[in-house]
Amino acid sequence: MVRGLSAIRTRTRDRAESIPAVWVTVALFAVAFPILAYNCAPAVSFHDSGEFSLAVYSAGLPHSPGAPTWMILNLIFRLFTFGAEAARSANLFSAFCGAITVAFAGAFVFRHFSDRANPIRWLTAIIAALSVMGTGAFLEQSFIAEQYTLMTAIMAAILLVIQTNEGNPKAKWYWLMGLLWGLAVGNHPSQVILGFLFLLPVIQKRKEVKIWKSVLCGIGGVLTGLLVFIYLPIRSHANPVMNWGHPNTWQNFVFSVTRQQWDTRPFTAAPTGFIKEWFRSYNLFGEMGAISTVLAVFGFVLGFRRARRPLSWILMLIVPYGILMLLGHLHQKGMDLMYIRFYGVRDWHIPIYMGLSMLGAMGAVWLLDMRHKVTDKIRVGGLSVAALGLAGTFPFHLSQETMRNYIAPVDYAKDYVAGLPDNAILSTFTDDASHIVGYEHFANHLAPGMYFTFGMPQNGLTAQNSSKWTLEMKKTFMTKCITTPSQNPISLPYVVSDDEIRHRPLFTEFTAGTCPWLADYCLPHGYLVQLLERPTTNDEVLKADDEFMAQHPEMFSKPNGPQHRLTREAMSYAHTRRGLFFMKRKMWQRAKDCFELAMAWEPNNPQIIFPYGATLEEIGDYVGAEKAYLTCIDIMPDFVSPRQNLALLYAFDGQNDLANKYLDEELTLSKHDAEVVKAAQEIRAKMAANKKR
Repeated sequence: MVRGLSAIRTRTRDRAESIPAVWVTVALFAVAFPILAYNCAPAVSFHDSGEFSLAVYSAGLPHSPGAPTWMILNLIFRLFTFGAEAARSANLFSAFCGAITVAFAGAFVFRHFSDRANPIRWLTAIIAALSVMGTGAFLEQSFIAEQYTLMTAIMAAILLVIQTNEGNPKAKWYWLMGLLWGLAVGNHPSQVILGFLFLLPVIQKRKEVKIWKSVLCGIGGVLTGLLVFIYLPIRSHANPVMNWGHPNTWQNFVFSVTRQQWDTRPFTAAPTGFIKEWFRSYNLFGEMGAISTVLAVFGFVLGFRRARRPLSWILMLIVPYGILMLLGHLHQKGMDLMYIRFYGVRDWHIPIYMGLSMLGAMGAVWLLDMRHKVTDKIRVGGLSVAALGLAGTFPFHLSQETMRNYIAPVDYAKDYVAGLPDNAILSTFTDDASHIVGYEHFANHLAPGMYFTFGMPQNGLTAQNSSKWTLEMKKTFMTKCITTPSQNPISLPYVVSDDEIRHRPLFTEFTAGTCPWLADYCLPHGYLVQLLERPTTNDEVLKADDEFMAQHPEMFSKPNGPQHRLTREAMSYAHTRRGLFFMKRKMWQRAKDCFELAMAWEPNNPQIIFPYGATLEEIGDYVGAEKAYLTCIDIMPDFVSPRQNLALLYAFDGQNDLANKYLDEELTLSKHDAEVVKAAQEIRAKMAANKKR
């Protein structure tokens, strides 16, 4: 018998052998949780964390399908956080689930090598734990309110149940697997894919447990787990502040659970380069580090010889999940290259990192087994070197991701509402503004007199076929648009009084998706704009902006030293939105200043560099515009828009060869985009007309 094969392949484990696995689980959790909890964010954080924190604060419902498992467990966990505010409690819950993930991952490999000496078993468990904890994305998700560490904790728990069933097959384990599967779906819809993993033990142990019995028990467990979805209509009827989808009717419940709020597109409509950018986002060496990545490769290769069944479990856990996430986001409308690279999808990959970390720990043992006459003493020495290497790099990963004392989002929310009148209406729709400001407003009474809601004032303008903002449109927005459950997750006593609507000033955000003419009715107000029922002049705009900047200069400063990536992203987008507003007003110099400040926060983001180049072009700095467009292409070769602008620049300068080169590249990247094809044809027609002259 080859040493290193799992005990489940060599002999039946005695009942006493489960005791060390319990102790290693407890020990790893006891070490991991204090480290993760110590580095948690003390308050609300960016992206969806604000939304989840507000959901915990109000015992409400986050975005579809409502994450009932996550919500119920968070509300229970909050009872033991000694009065911590909702955001802090939710952050600690992520750390708690992260520590469970670390402990279960270590326990899995510890149990796998139950035919080895205890020092070897402990070291493999430590290597697995350090590999998981040393993953940057995993650390980040352990420090903020999010779903993904609960996801990995449940996944690791399912692996432990499958491992137990392999050595001691019983129908009850299938029920437990099903229960965990149902709870996993209640945490995140992607977990429906775990059905493939569930089928493996059904097939592999069909001789010991009849297929009909294992399937029936599994279905019973799944249905029991899915009962958590009853939480949605029950809490929605209570009308909590965060009530996404308002699933208090059957129609709204189906709308929420089936995620109908997310529009879809044909797979062929996904941007060119999407799959390449997606695989680039895995960034194994950057996230897991060199040691963990190399060990994972050995674990994968050697596992086919040494432990095919455990390898099949891990692969069936992560491969279908990875495929589903890729296909799901190829199919999701609005998911583009910029989102993948700059908003970030690293959180979606942490189940894959966890599985690879477990493979890596096992691979370390199998790698040492490749040499003949290797003693346990040498194995312990080799594993110790690997563990020390991971332990040595862990502080670096931790320092890159720690969120201890991270209060930038709280300051960001205060800046967002700076200078607002007490009776202001604030309607936001970007993640950082809506979730962060919303949480601080409702949970910590930021700007208590303000009327806050989610929504885009321009919604419905196209249907009204209008090109001016009126009081009637404001009334329509305040009484109809923001009451649409698919658009506004906030449950409020909606403003219905005409007098209130008339006299409360309306503030909102200005983005690339805002109707261009709406800028003519706006005055800048920091990171926001005030929407008036009359056109505004450029002199008024400059005066309002200058006065605000003089009163709040700290909001327009460049970064002072290193900043967390989430802070850099949020600040760069705030200044980019200002730049887009001034672009629509054709106030090119002010737009240029805004984009340059945005690039000070995030210098390599084509979403900023591209409009900056367009602004330089309008100013007449064609060399600067050319440089900006070329920089966009260097950073993201599949970015289409800069090529069209470069073609226009070169055509205007009479450099037709270069113009045709970039038009050809653009058409190659977007051959299915009718608008791109039409624009290229128009540019070439102009080039031909100029040539005849």
